[in-house]
Order: sequence, then C-alpha cells, then structure tokens
Amino acid sequence: MMTIIKWLRVLVAIALFCALSWYFVTIDKDSPDLHRLAHIQLTQAFLSGMIGILVFWFVVVVLFGRVYCSAICPFGVMQDVFSRIAKLVRGKKRKFQFRPATTKTRLTLFAIFVIGLSACPVFVTILDPYSNYGRIISSIAMPTYRKANDMLAKREHEKKNYDTAFRIVDEHQRLMHRAALATALVALGVIGTLSTLYGRRYCNTICPVGTFLGFLSRDAQFQVRLKSNCGSCGLCTAVCKGECIDAKNKIVDASRCVACFNCLSVCRRNAITYSLPLIEKEGTRDKGKGERELGSEPLPLTPCSLPLSHTTRNSQLATHPRRRFLHWSMFSLLIPAVAGLLAKKVKATTLSLSHVPAKQGESVVDYVKTQPIIPPGAGNIQRYKSKCTGCHLCVSKCPAGIITPSTFELGLSGFMQPILNFEHFFCDYDCVICSTVCPSHALLPLTKEEKHITRIGKAVFLTENCVVHSMGENCASCDEHCSTKAIKMVPYGDPAKNLVIPQVDDDLCIGCGACEYACPVRPSRAIYVDGLTAHEEAKPAYDPDAKQEDISETINFPF
Repeated sequence: MMTIIKWLRVLVAIALFCALSWYFVTIDKDSPDLHRLAHIQLTQAFLSGMIGILVFWFVVVVLFGRVYCSAICPFGVMQDVFSRIAKLVRGKKRKFQFRPATTKTRLTLFAIFVIGLSACPVFVTILDPYSNYGRIISSIAMPTYRKANDMLAKREHEKKNYDTAFRIVDEHQRLMHRAALATALVALGVIGTLSTLYGRRYCNTICPVGTFLGFLSRDAQFQVRLKSNCGSCGLCTAVCKGECIDAKNKIVDASRCVACFNCLSVCRRNAITYSLPLIEKEGTRDKGKGERELGSEPLPLTPCSLPLSHTTRNSQLATHPRRRFLHWSMFSLLIPAVAGLLAKKVKATTLSLSHVPAKQGESVVDYVKTQPIIPPGAGNIQRYKSKCTGCHLCVSKCPAGIITPSTFELGLSGFMQPILNFEHFFCDYDCVICSTVCPSHALLPLTKEEKHITRIGKAVFLTENCVVHSMGENCASCDEHCSTKAIKMVPYGDPAKNLVIPQVDDDLCIGCGACEYACPVRPSRAIYVDGLTAHEEAKPAYDPDAKQEDISETINFPF
C-alpha cells in the first residue's frame, strides 16, 4: 500500500508537469485550458484573490502535509527530475543525510518575500518557485522547441508537404532577451546544483512557499511516521530528499517533509508509514534491534520519549506553532518601512534612440518613450507591478511575440515583468490571450469588445521623420495597418504634388502598435506608441448601428 502511494504521487506529478510545460512551449490558440494549472499555484492564487483555491490548499496541507510541493509545484517536480538523473549517474553511492532545520534563513527569506508582496515585487519575482519555473521554460525550453519545430516544418514545406503536423509556430521574429535568459540560467543552475547534491534543499531553505506550507504541515493529520519497531538502520534517511528523517533518534520533521514518499518503499521492517497518529497497544509491538522486552527494565530516555520540556531547543520551537508565528510577526513589522524606502528610490528608466544624420529613408530626429507599454488588462502600472510575478506565461503564449520581459523599464522593482515591444509586430486587434492566461490577475480578463476600446498607449507622430516630409513621396503604411482607423491621411504641402500625411485621432487610437511596426523609417520611426501610466477607454472605432457610407469614389489612396 505504501509503495502505491509513492507511485501515485509520481504519476500525478509527471502528468501535471508535462501538461503545464507543453502549454508553455506551444502556441496553439485552440489548446485546452491548461493555463488553469498555473492558476492553482499558491502565490498566484493569493495575488489573484482566489479564496476558494487558498482554502482548498489550506485544508489539504493541514490534513495530508506538503503534497502540494511534491505533486503540484512544477519547480519542485523539476528538482525531482535533476535528483533522479543524479541517482541514475551516481547509483547507490548517492545518499542523503539528516540535517537540522535552517530556521533563521528560512524565516529571513520568507520575510523578504512578504516585503515583495507588499511593496517590492522584484523579491517575489526572484523567490517565487512557479515564476522561476515559468522563466526557465519560457527562456530556455520554449525557444529551443520552437526553433527545432520551425526548422523541421520548413524542411517539410520545401518537400511540398503542408501537413498540419508540420506547421511553423513562430511566425514572427521574437527578440532574444538576454537578461531573461541569464536569469533563467542562474535559477536553473541553482536548483540543478542543490537538487543534484542535496535533494529538496531549495524547498526547505530558500522557497518561501515551502516555508509557509511547512508551518501548516507541522501538525498535519497524515504524516510520515516511524513505528516502534524501527531499527534505526538509516535506509529511510538515505533516500529522504527533504533531509528531514533522523533515523537515529526516530524523528521525522514534518515541516520539512515534502511528501515524496521515497522512504515508504525502502524500509525492510515495515517500520515507516504515512498515516494518522499511531496508537500502539502495549505488548503488541515488534521488538526492533536494541529494544528491550516490555515489562522488563525501564527504557532509556530518548528524544522521542522525553516530555516536551526536556527536548532540544529546536524540537521545542518546532512543537509550538505560536512561537514560530511570533517570529514571523516580528519580521513582518519591518515590511512597511523597508518597502516604502525601497519603493521611493526606484525610478523607471526611459528608452532613447540616438540621433543619426539625415539620409534617404532614415530619421532626422530622435525621441524618448516616457513610459513602457504594459499589456492589455493591466489597468495601471502601480497595480500591474504589485500583481505580476514575472512567470512569463503571457510571454510564451503571445502569438505576435510582442510581449517581452523588462529589465529596468519598470524600475528595479519591476524587473522581469513583461512589457510590449512593437519592433517586429503589433498587438492583434481581437487577441485577448495574455489577459486570459495570467494566473495572478496582473492582467484582468478582457473580452474582445473590451479590448477594442482599451487604450494601452498613444501614437505620437513626428513630421520631420516621415518620408512624405523628408523625401516628398507618399507612404500611408501606418494608415493601412491601423485597426481602428485612428490615422487619417490629410493633404500636405504643395497641392500640385498630391501629397497626404498621417494625422492621429487620439480618441480612436488604442496604442496597438500597428502604425509603429509598419513605419519604414529607421532607426527612429516617424510614428511610435508611447505608454500610459493608466489604461484609458477609447472611443469605439465602429458603430454597429451607424449607416454604412459609400466612400469608393472619394477615397484617394496614395498607392
């Protein structure tokens, strides 16, 4: 029975991990709602206000321990993969040891994480396990998979094989974000090293979610427990990835047990179980190695048999949840002051393009974008930064490839939070994928009708850079691509030349970036989209009740 529990956990973990990872790397608009697997992650459920999910996990952890860490958290499963590879390489030589809890380190990192939730989201971005997993998949696995897929698809297309199985998924050139790649590689290196050498050391030392769940699971009803016939052989300790089984003293630290259940299948005496508290009748237990006959001489005192007042200081602290709660509360008192000072020192940087000499088809003036462009559904920058954990699910799922991680465009506190870049494409008028998949509700779900009137930026036109002004030739690329017809071509200059130049209607513009993408002027374009600190409601581009006007004879398109 105990072995079945272990393999059931393994199968659930593999299924959920593979499903979520597949959803990250693919870009199929008709894929199932696998993003729900991201919505049940603990930090994201907290930030999105999913009370039902939080209550569910509270009940599960209090009853069954940290099964969330062993089967649901993809970052934990990723560590198990590294640990399994290390076992295959090193074989029986690889053994774990019991290590005392690093309580001070865990509480300090948890306090920093709480500061991030309160005022400085960069701490959440760095410490949250799901977000680290998302960046690893988005920055490493996704580009690798899509590049291989596109190479195979192009080769098949050259053979005139256009089967849907060979479809180019990365239709638009995506920017390789070096900072995101470096951050993902560092996270991968850290958990790869820790899990290879020490099992789940990350979960029991660094991870704030693991620390919080450890507090709840200390008195879980179902726990890994050692029976009285334990011979202290140490087999369970050798396979314990949580390094929480002290076989010598017959103690299992439930706060650090990640419920991997490896120990259940190795005991030769059936002396370890996952169950409710054990109640053994006197005279019926098996005699283990070194045990005395019941009713003979008194048993020697051990850490298990001593009353609470005689145990060690660490065991005493671990047996009183109120004391640990007080420790956490003391750290939390520093949160508002530290976070406030840090937030005041963080200022958003701006992007400027260098001035270049006037040449044919090139810009003559530069410009400065005063605000980064945040994705639809963000509402305003302050709210967006407080909710986003930088998991990059929206980055992976954007079919246009325009959502990219930020470095310092949103300030240091917004490090790795996604922004829009219209260098290689623009925001599709009908696309609402990013707002649908966001697990923390940093991007609130939008309908297509709401998206059509959500202004995420404003178009700024620079006459000096436009080819109509600099070259005396008509263009109208921006007008042709504008989805809301916020750009109209108006007469310009000498009437004899029949020139028309763009004019932006701010009421209709939603800042989709189609005009910026289409503009042929480089490096500073003649029209660009500047961000807004808060999204606005635009005037509807099309009135379904309006009478259709025939303009076929009045249009004077320059081409």
